[in-house]
Amino acid sequence: QTVNDYALLFFQPSEDTIKMLFHSVEDFSLGSLATFSAFYFMLACVTYGIAVPSGLFVPSLLLGASFGRLYGQILQRLLHLNLSQAGVYSLIGSAAMLGGMARMTISITVIMIEATNDYSYGLPLMLTLMTARWVGNSFNEGLYDIHIHLNHVPLLEGTALVGPWEQTRAQDILTAAGIMSPCVPEQHKIEEVEKVVDILEL
Repeated sequence: QTVNDYALLFFQPSEDTIKMLFHSVEDFSLGSLATFSAFYFMLACVTYGIAVPSGLFVPSLLLGASFGRLYGQILQRLLHLNLSQAGVYSLIGSAAMLGGMARMTISITVIMIEATNDYSYGLPLMLTLMTARWVGNSFNEGLYDIHIHLNHVPLLEGTALVGPWEQTRAQDILTAAGIMSPCVPEQHKIEEVEKVVDILEL
């Protein structure tokens, strides 16, 4: 009795597919992995842009696992290299995909170690996530940051945004004293509307 690889990849819940890609000792066909990865990538791109609470955490894990498994099996089959189990490539691939999307390092490393319950993968996961973050930052911001700007969410950045047009000389630095008025307006608890309007027009 044989099981179709396409049925195993497409007709299961995402969490079960991730577990299967991580832990299955049997190889999948390269065509099924490539088809699943391409289809799921296009589907994730479409669904994340619409107003549906779909999320991108589990799809990133699944995409990375399928790409990593595909890469590992190509090394094993075509180049006749038996470096490690294909599930390890799935683990590293899912960490790289998730790190490149979210640009997080330590938290994803902890999540992946907790998922595998094996602390020996800590160093490879950290190196993979740091590399994914550096490569991603050389091109653009993280996906969550991009959508914050696209949706015009009023988020205060952790660091000051300094543009190339701003001077860095000491006398050009804007301070609170430069925008405050020496005469502080005074108000009562219950104030007339006319006085409030006058204060706002100052």
